[in-house]
Amino acid sequence: LLSLSMFFVSFTINTSTIFIPAILIGVAEASVLPSALALVSEYSKNDTIGTVMGIVGSIRNFGKVAGPILMGILLESFSYQSVFQIIGISNILIVFLILFIFIISSMFKQNNN
Repeated sequence: LLSLSMFFVSFTINTSTIFIPAILIGVAEASVLPSALALVSEYSKNDTIGTVMGIVGSIRNFGKVAGPILMGILLESFSYQSVFQIIGISNILIVFLILFIFIISSMFKQNNN
């Protein structure tokens, strides 16, 4: 949902039409971030949960810092529409890569059992 919303931002024609993708982005982030922390705490060992939560927080904050910098670099060469399309498509590709890795690892675990 987040990736598609980012992609749809590129098709907004004025400030009032950006509200729909912005709401979808908010819903996506509100549903993903708490569940990601819950998954991390569930799959972490009790003696390393603090370290793992710190790493997850650091990665999230790195994205908050690197995102605007990357956006600025891309905006020097491309239009806003192109940049949001690039970000949306790259995020969609990352989702498919994660799904592929998950499927392969599940098949590997199943073959080992």
